[in-house]
Amino acid sequence: MNAILDNPTTPEFKANAKAALANEKIQSAMALQTKWRQNRANAAEAVPEFEQLRDAARDIKNHVL
Repeated sequence: MNAILDNPTTPEFKANAKAALANEKIQSAMALQTKWRQNRANAAEAVPEFEQLRDAARDIKNHVL
C-alpha cells in the first residue's frame, strides 16, 4: 500500500503548520479569502433572487457545454 495514504501526516506537521501560519504571505492570502467570502455573502444578501440567478447561470452554462 502507498505509504502516504497509510500515514497522511508527517512528524513535522505541527512545526510546518506553525511556520505556515506565521508566514506573512500566507496570512495575507487567508485574509483576502476571508474578505472575498464576506463580500460574496453581502452581495448575495443584497440580491433577493440570488439563488435563482445562480441556478439559471448554471443551467445556461451546462446547456452551452
